[in-house]
Amino acid sequence: MPVMMAVAFLAGLTGCSRPEPEQAKTVLVVAARPAEDPAGVAIGVVRSASLHAVAAQNGGRVEKLLVDVGAHVRAGQVLAMFDSRAENLKLASATADAARLSAVAEERRHNFKRMDALMRASAISQSAFDAAKADARSTEKAAASARDLAALAKRDLDLTAVRSPIDGVVAARPVRLSDTVAPGTVMFEVDGQGPREVVTSAPAAAVALLQPGMSLRLRMNGSEGRGVVTEIGERVSANSSRDIRVRIASGDFAPGSVVEIVLAPDRTKAAGALVPASAVIAPAGTAKAVFIVTADGRLKRVPVSLKAIGSAGALVDGAVRPGDRVVAAGASFLTDGMAVKPVLTAR
Repeated sequence: MPVMMAVAFLAGLTGCSRPEPEQAKTVLVVAARPAEDPAGVAIGVVRSASLHAVAAQNGGRVEKLLVDVGAHVRAGQVLAMFDSRAENLKLASATADAARLSAVAEERRHNFKRMDALMRASAISQSAFDAAKADARSTEKAAASARDLAALAKRDLDLTAVRSPIDGVVAARPVRLSDTVAPGTVMFEVDGQGPREVVTSAPAAAVALLQPGMSLRLRMNGSEGRGVVTEIGERVSANSSRDIRVRIASGDFAPGSVVEIVLAPDRTKAAGALVPASAVIAPAGTAKAVFIVTADGRLKRVPVSLKAIGSAGALVDGAVRPGDRVVAAGASFLTDGMAVKPVLTAR
C-alpha cells in the first residue's frame, strides 16, 4: 500500500509539471525595400572637372604653409614655402662667379681689341694675336656658363615657393608643416570652380545601355539632381565593370560628396523587393528563400527567386513585400516557425 501511494504521488507530480517556455532567439532584421535593379546604381565621388594638382618640382622641407583647405587663391599666389637656405647660398655663389667671370671676359675682350689693332699695324706676331683671341673666346664662354648656372640657381630658389596655377579654392592639402617631400609630391589640390563630375565604374552590362549625352538621375541623402554621360570606358576590368564619367548638370553636390548614379532610370522599378544579399539562403537541394518575422514574432520561410545582385543588395521576387522584416544574416542556422526577438539594424 505505501509503495502504491508513492507511485500515485509521483504520477500526480508529473501530470502537474508544465513544459519550459520556448526561448526566443535574437536575430538582426532589415526592412525589405522597394524593388530597384541593383545593377542600375553606381556609387561615385563628386570632383571638380577643373581640379589641379599642385606638386613640388624640386621638393624639400616644408617651412611655411600659407593657405588651408577652403581658402580662395589667385593664380600665382604662394601656397607654401620650402626651406630655401641652401638655394640662397647657391644663388649667391653662382651670382658672384658670374660677375667675376664677366669682368674677366670684359677685360680679355679689351685686350683682344688692343692686340687686333697692333696686329693691323704689324707690331705683334701672329702667335701673340692668336693667343689673345683664344683667351677672349674661352673667358666669354666661361662667363656665359656662369650666367647659366646663376639662372638655374635663381630658378631653384623660385621653386622653393609653391604657387597656385589657377584662380580657385584649395580642395585638399595632404602635406603638413615640416614634412620633407620628394619632387613630384602633390601638395595641394586647387578646385577651379568649374563644372563638377563623377568618375566611377559600374557593371559592364549596365554600362552597355548608356551612351554619351544621356541624362541620368543622381541621388544623395534624399536630394536629387541630374548628370550627363560624357565618357564611357572601352576596357572591361577583371570584375566585369567599365569606367564612366558623368558631368553634373543640376543638384547641390559639392566636390567630395558621395552620390548614387541611377544608370537606367527607366528600368529601375521592378517587381519584388530589395533585401541584403546575405539574407538569401539556398541549402543544398532546396530553393532559394528568405526568413521574414511575422507579427507574432515567429520566423516564416519564404521561397524567392533571385533576379539580380549588386552593391545595393539582392533583388528577389516572391512573397516578400517592401516593409517586411527580413532576417539580414545567419538565416542558414534558423528554422521555420522559430520564435525570435527581432533587432532592427541599419542597411
